[in-house]
Amino acid sequence: MTPALPDDSSVLAEGGFDDSGLVVGTDHGWRLLLHARDKHAVLCNVAPARREARCAPLPPAIPIADSVLLVDGAPDAPPHVLAREGEIAPERWGLYHAESGELRLAVDHDPVGALLDSRGVAVVVRDGERYVLLGPGQPQLLADDDALGPPLAHGSWLATPIPGALRLRRARFDEAGAVSFEPSITLPFALPEATPRVALEACRAPSLVAIVGHPDPALEPPPVAVALLSEGRWSSHVAEVSDGRYGVACDDGGVSLTSIETVAGDDYRSSETRCTPKGCRVERRAWALDRASRSSRFLVGSLGQTPVVLWRSRLGDVRLAAATEGDPRIMLALEGDDHGGFAWERHGATLFTRGRHGLLLVASERFGSPRNHGFLLSAEGLTPLTVQR
Repeated sequence: MTPALPDDSSVLAEGGFDDSGLVVGTDHGWRLLLHARDKHAVLCNVAPARREARCAPLPPAIPIADSVLLVDGAPDAPPHVLAREGEIAPERWGLYHAESGELRLAVDHDPVGALLDSRGVAVVVRDGERYVLLGPGQPQLLADDDALGPPLAHGSWLATPIPGALRLRRARFDEAGAVSFEPSITLPFALPEATPRVALEACRAPSLVAIVGHPDPALEPPPVAVALLSEGRWSSHVAEVSDGRYGVACDDGGVSLTSIETVAGDDYRSSETRCTPKGCRVERRAWALDRASRSSRFLVGSLGQTPVVLWRSRLGDVRLAAATEGDPRIMLALEGDDHGGFAWERHGATLFTRGRHGLLLVASERFGSPRNHGFLLSAEGLTPLTVQR
């Protein structure tokens, strides 16, 4: 395989970005926000089946001078962002429809997240030591005095870590948009006793939602609790991970937590913890990576049950290894900037994986200012996305 060089057709957006890691899963791929404060913000919908991305700037009605956050809504919800008003009203945030620019809701506290489906919206904010739900009706105080961390809003679900458990609430919006909650579910969430704080993150596949919780700050090695929603039922599990830095990837069958660590020299060992509604198992693999240096960037993820690693070699190119059956398959992926290629080290690269595909974001400086390219990753290699505007 010939390593790829920068090409105009794969450019998602031009210029440097402050918030290039804002991505959520959709039923058809990913929704990605590239934002440079006070300059530009571009929203892309990536469809792996068509190997394309459709990108457009956020409407001018949405303020981009300060923070802009992409909302992780329900699958049937249109794209929304939370945007801070900026210097004039730094405490004010707005929830905006990301395609029309319509202001759906304004709040005067820092948001934790938003509940969003096709029928309504509500924003979870922090007010001192309390968390409050703000929507079209009266504010609702979330009675979470025992919370070990901020609640996580994901689609229509609100998850709160409490001692030994995860409290789950599902929001319902009536025809007027007012929000109420179904009876809460308390799910065992096995983390060490006396854990002072718990950090939550979520990922979604078309038929599955996963919520992963780990102590914050992470313990070494960190115990991880996993909650899965599949076929309308929640289950909870304890996952073993060998390192505090791991990637989280979902598919319809479960969630994979993948990390990699140095053994000696060019020898590395990856650890993939795979959790399904039936339980968790750990699989470890050996890798030989001729990294450019110990400090050189490398990325690890999982395509379903296939771990993948991307790294910069001593020759300056970027290589891809996929652990299919037998020994890992190693492929040339990208040409490095030493040969007119991609600025793998200087501008970094980001990998998002979901199901059998991954989304790789990487910058180039071949024509002056940074250009942000998108590639579709599979176990067979990298394919440049075709970008439509």
